[in-house]
Amino acid sequence: MTAPIAIRRAPSEPDPAVDARIKPCDFRPPSSISSSSTPTSTTTTSTNPIIMTSNSEQNKASGTMSSLMGSAKETLGNLTGSQSTAQDGSQQHAKGEAQKTGGQAQGYVQGATDSLTGKKDSVVGSLTGDKSQQASGEAQKTKGDAQQSWNS
Repeated sequence: MTAPIAIRRAPSEPDPAVDARIKPCDFRPPSSISSSSTPTSTTTTSTNPIIMTSNSEQNKASGTMSSLMGSAKETLGNLTGSQSTAQDGSQQHAKGEAQKTGGQAQGYVQGATDSLTGKKDSVVGSLTGDKSQQASGEAQKTKGDAQQSWNS
């Protein structure tokens, strides 16, 4: 029988066996981390009507992560008998769900705006005989309809 191998950690690394306390964490998506003190907002939209990267998608992803982390923290608090940890987890879960719902609403409104703008451009293109504007408007309307469907 072989002896277990001991793993040495640097003094700055916490030992999970010693430090078993749950520490609150602040999840921020990488795009929200900025080196400047001025808040920045970047919205990128893919040409694929189903795959969209925007603030609404980031809010939904961040809200989902926060909700899952809160649920895990709440479960851990219940298992260990720590009421404060369970309460913190429950609150984090609720905040995450609210953020996710807000992201869905934002995405739906963005989709409705794209759909209406696309319909307008399509009609104007049709009336003026501008096939390019008509096609562009129809594509934007399709994208907006897909985004609304995705966020409803």
